[in-house]
Amino acid sequence: MREHLISLGLRIKSFRKEKKLTLQEFAGKTRLSPGLLSKIENFRTIPSLPVLVQIAAALEIDMAELFAGMSFRDHRKWRLIHSSECGFVEREDSVGLTYQPLLEIPLETAGLQVMIVTVAPGARRAAVSSEADEMLYLISGELSYILGDDTVTMKAGDLLWFDGALPHVPLNSGTVPAILFVCYFLHKNENA
Repeated sequence: MREHLISLGLRIKSFRKEKKLTLQEFAGKTRLSPGLLSKIENFRTIPSLPVLVQIAAALEIDMAELFAGMSFRDHRKWRLIHSSECGFVEREDSVGLTYQPLLEIPLETAGLQVMIVTVAPGARRAAVSSEADEMLYLISGELSYILGDDTVTMKAGDLLWFDGALPHVPLNSGTVPAILFVCYFLHKNENA
């Protein structure tokens, strides 16, 4: 089963690229900020229905195409995800960071995403913020995490919890990849 928020973000990005639109051009057509669109495409926020309507209109597609192939009818109280179902996704703003989605669950007032994130030595991206509380558990390696004006050093076995609205970025100045188990608790945003 494809993960809804991740699938939606990737599908929007794919349609945008098919139309050969830069993020700035897409923002102009949707009348939404490039930052919000980037967060949607990189599954850092949950878009509202009016925002999805604007996106579909700007892409000149029927809104149903954004959700094609997604199933919303699984009523089981458990879920098994086989390792073969956990592919990797790219985020345009990240070099040396690999994201492997494991689980995504829509909740009544929020959503939950669970990923394995690998931070290669020298990985880089700009600090980002999100509408999520984030929990990171460092499985292996060492890294520094910049949270606003603070820098936190993590070693294998350490757990970090923070408000994703705080600009943040991982830094790996070591020689081996750092592997994180990450949970994003996404809050519903009325403006997104």
